[in-house]
Amino acid sequence: MKRMRLWVRAFFGFSRMETNAFLILIPLIFLILFSSPLFRMFVGVPPVPDLDKTDSLIAWLGARAQSNPKVRNDTVTLHAFDPNDATIEELISLGMRETLAIRITRYREKGGRFRKKEDVLKIFGIDTTWYAMASPWMRFSKEPSLVNVSTKQKAQPIADINTADTIQLMEVFGIGPVLARRIITFRDRLGGFIRIGQLKEVYGLDSLVVKKLARRFEVRPGFIPRQLAINEVDLETLANHPYVNLRQAQAILTFRSQRGPLDSLGQLREIKLIDENWLAKMREYLRPIRE
Repeated sequence: MKRMRLWVRAFFGFSRMETNAFLILIPLIFLILFSSPLFRMFVGVPPVPDLDKTDSLIAWLGARAQSNPKVRNDTVTLHAFDPNDATIEELISLGMRETLAIRITRYREKGGRFRKKEDVLKIFGIDTTWYAMASPWMRFSKEPSLVNVSTKQKAQPIADINTADTIQLMEVFGIGPVLARRIITFRDRLGGFIRIGQLKEVYGLDSLVVKKLARRFEVRPGFIPRQLAINEVDLETLANHPYVNLRQAQAILTFRSQRGPLDSLGQLREIKLIDENWLAKMREYLRPIRE
């Protein structure tokens, strides 16, 4: 089972949590696919429902919903509003979930701004049904002049790519919730970006989007990534690093078990699957060996 988990992680590039979810999902899919035929085989075809009773049940449920204040949606009052100024309470009164209302206010606090209705859809988790209902009521205050916009963009501080969250990343045009989560997942597996150019290695990011990210984010001077101790690291942790595949991880651990603890990182050159380019790429993610 452990070898299968490592193979899945190496082949698909999943994280540990994604691998566990994948291995649970596959049996569930087969269970769902075959449960219906097996059920019909042993139980038989269900009887045709009594339409009179069904209609009565629907009527009873409809009457109960009308009499139950918890089911009614009288609290939603649509009116003209500006997504850039609406308070949490106002957004909730317009039918938005509280978590989304809080997410929108945090987005605005970080400098985000909605310039047209479609921009609201960029917020992660936005309810498209709510958007279709509320978008005709959206109003936007007069946009600042082009001179002011240019000045604001120039004055915007450069953020740290190693601490940026999904909301900050999605402020860059071309970055949606999927790509934002993918950048953070890659960053966590990597141990942190040491060069902004490493964003090119994130699957799905084209060069144009990477250039936009480079204008908004940077690697802070003096940043030290998470480093692996080559004489102590286990197979699963080593194979999870984006720069190390399963075969290389196995070769390193075999070499270590046969030769004993390494005296220097340069000894890794003796392994066939390790070359100078790999060592140069990984050196900053490996803890120096003190002789």
